[in-house]
Amino acid sequence: MSIHCHYPSPLFVVPVSVVSIIATIVALIALLLPLSTQSGELMVTNQLQKHLLDGQLDYLYDDAQIYHIGQISASDSALPWQSGGWQVDKTLLMKSGLYWFRGQLINAQSTPIALTLQVKHPSINTADLYIINEQGDIDPVYTHAGMDDRFDNRPVPHRNLVNSITLPANSTLTLIWRIHSEPLFQFQAVLWKPSLFVEREQHYQMLYGMIYGILLVMTLYNLFLYFSTGEKSYFFYVVYVLSFAYLLAADQGHVYQYVATDEAWAKLPIYVFAYAVNILMFGQFSIYFLNLQKRNRRLLWVIRSLAVISSLSLIAVVISNSLILVFFSLFSITLMYIAALLAGIIVRRAGVVSAGHFIIAIMILVFSLIATNMATLGLINSDGATESLPAIGTTVMLIFFSLALADRINQLQKENNQASLSMAKADKEKLKARSELLKSQLERIQLEQIASEARLESRSKSEFLATLSHEIRTPMNKVLGMTELMKATQLDEQQTHYLNTIEHSGQSLLVIINDLQDFAKIEAGKMDLDIASFNLETLLDDCISTFALRAVEKNLNFLADLDPSIKPVLRGDATKLQQIILNLLSNAFKFTDHGDILLRVRATEKLGINSVELKFEVEDCGIGLTQDEQQRLFSPFQHADGSTYGRYGGSGLGLSISKQLAELMDGDIGVSSTAGKGSCFWFTARLLIDDNPEPSLLREKSSTLASQHLLLVDPNDVTADIITRLLKSWQMEIIHSNNTENAIERINNADQQGKPFTVILCEYNLGKSDGLTLAKRIRQETKNTAPLVLMVATRHLKNQAEFEASGMKILLEKPITTALLHDVLQRAIDDPHQAELVEIEDDSSTNRHLNVLVVEDNQVNQLVIQGLLKQLNIVPDLAANGLQALSCYDKKNYDLILMDCEMPEMDGYEASAQIRSKEAKSARKRVTIIALSAHARSDYQQRALQAGMDNYLTKPIALSNLLTAIKGIDVPC
Repeated sequence: MSIHCHYPSPLFVVPVSVVSIIATIVALIALLLPLSTQSGELMVTNQLQKHLLDGQLDYLYDDAQIYHIGQISASDSALPWQSGGWQVDKTLLMKSGLYWFRGQLINAQSTPIALTLQVKHPSINTADLYIINEQGDIDPVYTHAGMDDRFDNRPVPHRNLVNSITLPANSTLTLIWRIHSEPLFQFQAVLWKPSLFVEREQHYQMLYGMIYGILLVMTLYNLFLYFSTGEKSYFFYVVYVLSFAYLLAADQGHVYQYVATDEAWAKLPIYVFAYAVNILMFGQFSIYFLNLQKRNRRLLWVIRSLAVISSLSLIAVVISNSLILVFFSLFSITLMYIAALLAGIIVRRAGVVSAGHFIIAIMILVFSLIATNMATLGLINSDGATESLPAIGTTVMLIFFSLALADRINQLQKENNQASLSMAKADKEKLKARSELLKSQLERIQLEQIASEARLESRSKSEFLATLSHEIRTPMNKVLGMTELMKATQLDEQQTHYLNTIEHSGQSLLVIINDLQDFAKIEAGKMDLDIASFNLETLLDDCISTFALRAVEKNLNFLADLDPSIKPVLRGDATKLQQIILNLLSNAFKFTDHGDILLRVRATEKLGINSVELKFEVEDCGIGLTQDEQQRLFSPFQHADGSTYGRYGGSGLGLSISKQLAELMDGDIGVSSTAGKGSCFWFTARLLIDDNPEPSLLREKSSTLASQHLLLVDPNDVTADIITRLLKSWQMEIIHSNNTENAIERINNADQQGKPFTVILCEYNLGKSDGLTLAKRIRQETKNTAPLVLMVATRHLKNQAEFEASGMKILLEKPITTALLHDVLQRAIDDPHQAELVEIEDDSSTNRHLNVLVVEDNQVNQLVIQGLLKQLNIVPDLAANGLQALSCYDKKNYDLILMDCEMPEMDGYEASAQIRSKEAKSARKRVTIIALSAHARSDYQQRALQAGMDNYLTKPIALSNLLTAIKGIDVPC
């Protein structure tokens, strides 16, 4: 009989694959098939060759181990025996533990019959066999035989429990087994004809000798390959074969018979460890052989995870004897083999030939295990061939694995040969390239010499431009300084016109000098970014203010459109950013005589970590550009064509410098234009976001503007759209009207609905009418008393009396800045009855107390600076060089020193350093030192700051810049 479970266990040597599920399904189908057996007794004849006693044995489950042979052998004992011939469902659910089995052998012949009785499965822990004759005599054949006892305690030195039985003539013998098996129950008793049993055992010995020999050869061969190639797949294969060999020998009883004959405590733990290693090695072998690290990492992790889970669950089965863990082990191992088979199919389809052997090997194992399980279930005849199929199938599988590895070697050799051919070809190409390289080295040396000469020439040119800038700035300081002083005197109209012309020409010359200076710094690689926080809205307002007068003079509609979603405070080089914007605006105003000029700022879709890329666009209605003109536009010293220089002038460096500055800010620059229809110049710049801006940089919007109802009257849709979006970002409610009649209608409707307008913002030019006419009609035809704000270029207004007579409250001069619009609306809402005048505070009385020393070697420059300071009510002391400055400093305490940097005898740098040294030694109050220099380069400014100076003013010095520097000085009372 066979009482065993069809699931993997440490007692079943062949690694379980997908066949386990198939075999289980076949077993469940077999539940429906009745097995016709005779229970209890067996008629034995001389013709018996081999017979399984499954159907002739009754069984008793003795879980508490309370019965003894005396009770079991009593024929009248009322014990809970189960009848023989149990069905397959009983064998599937047999628990591990202690069982008693009973059966009778009847010899009805007149001659005795000699038999060999075999109990299969060496993994039985303990087994007792008793024979009871007809007189009731009990003859113990063997007791406590099994894995828990020494091997030499068996009646016959065999891997299974084997003994000889002689049935006397016309007799009946009762066989009783006491079987204890853990962790799973396995038992099968077979009667043999002695000669047939001996013959079968010889075949088994030969078969397993061949199998062990094949395994040994494969182990040594692949071990040699592993040491030769270092391929990990060979190592895992060798360990896999060795673990399989051990499991096979243990399952067949050869380990117990020849090696571990008495160390009972080590047999099961070693077996479980070997089984876990076998599962792990199969997973690792599959991963490295199929190269899943590169071909399919997902299947790699699936196979590796299932191998680890399966190994741990096998160990847990032995520890806990849990049936649930048994089926979980079956499930996880099955999934692992399915994943390995799937991986083999995928790799084979990818063109790897050796993966075909891998697939065939697993399919051979599947076939052998299906046949074995069907024989066990009685669906096919069970003989020696079917019993050996698992070992044979697994061995053939390993042979195919070995062939796959060998095929992989061939593939590697083929790849190596191809690589060798490629290397030879590459060496040939390398020799050819080397000869060409030697040939080109002379050309490279010549090019390096030319490049070196070009760098020297560029450096000389840069130094020349820097020197030229300094030399031109020095007399320009005198010209513009004297011009500003003369403008402060009493002049007639013609003299004022002449001085304005001189000043305008001088400023134009300064723009060219600045362009040359910047170009020289860029070429010398000395242009760096000065990163600091700034308010983008303030920067744009400054740009608008710079061109406000020109917009009024040329009657151009000039407006900025800033996307309200952009963070207000950013980090970057605001000076260079403003320089690019002013360059583009300068070109737009230069080449535009009528229409609109729009400065637009938007964020692009390029996102960065704590940064934003902004796109600045300057759109005009000027003369436009052809395609050829656009291609050469950003090259240095280039104009669109020759006529533009003759008509408009300029250095031709502005756009080239703007391009370099945009690239310095990780951006780009370009233009889209149509000749005669205007242009749109754009550039991008990447700026950092300031998450914690200083409060002084924030321009908070007044809460009084929120929810205010405003009427915007403007016929220009572009301007109206920009102003509307800006006001809505301040949470105001905006209604737009584009003509006088519509405005009157909307005002009346708002009054009727009980929601009158708080402010009316009106454009002066309304086509056939104007804003003053609209204001008069509003006062005459409506009940609205809201303050009216008129947007106008001042030269359009006829006279102040007409402005006041129309009912207008506030005049908003164009172009409109964001800050100006905000302040005007807030003032209109807070105090709608009168317009406030803002006066500049006069600091002249305060400046009178300042002690100032001017250190300047040039007498004309001394006069210019004296004249500027005189306008601020300051009478300075004079020094012609650094030595005189130190002498003056020792005699008098000064609040401010204006220090020229380049002077004879001692320059301003050395004089400033010595003043700071004197302060440190004598603990005198720190004097403010402002550098005066004709150099505009940042390295000169850095040198001044390192010498101890506090600020740096570039000649020619403007009165506004000087006033700004003086305002930060503490004034004594």
